Amino acid sequence: MKARVRRYPGIPGRVFPELKFRDGDVIRKTRAPLPEESWTEFVRRGGGPENAQHFSSLVARLGLRPIVLVRYRREAWMSLWDEYARVSIDFEVACKPANGWTYEIPGSWRPVDHPVWTQTQESICVLELKWADVAPRWMAELVGALDLNRQSFSKYCYSMRTLGEQHRIDERRSTARWVS
Repeated sequence: MKARVRRYPGIPGRVFPELKFRDGDVIRKTRAPLPEESWTEFVRRGGGPENAQHFSSLVARLGLRPIVLVRYRREAWMSLWDEYARVSIDFEVACKPANGWTYEIPGSWRPVDHPVWTQTQESICVLELKWADVAPRWMAELVGALDLNRQSFSKYCYSMRTLGEQHRIDERRSTARWVS
């Protein structure tokens, strides 16, 4: 499970607490819009739509807190023919350490998709193909025509690696829990 709070440039005044679950190749997300000016109150105290309440209860029960801010530019495309088929391209991925429940953090953004970190010749982009049940034929043809290879890229994990000198792993609790 991954818990995050997202903002979208095209949707001003709203933030989206989101829970992302992975089961093999299947990704499931739940989220709810909250007002940008008061979202921290909903997250800390509960209330709001059902999905926001679920997020809030996990924050309280698991002691979740912001660790890192991640930003990137996204180019997104939706199919006009398929019920749910989307292509997104994320690039210029950058991060900085979080400091509480706010997006307004001073300091510079650090590139995550830098060739040194990704062991590539150039800065990378993250291409995601998303569909509901069966991948549309045009997506399979696109993968073949571009000779694409499937590879995992977690913006969060690469961000934590980039900030590695500012964080340490708490081995007593879990190798997946980062503390500052």
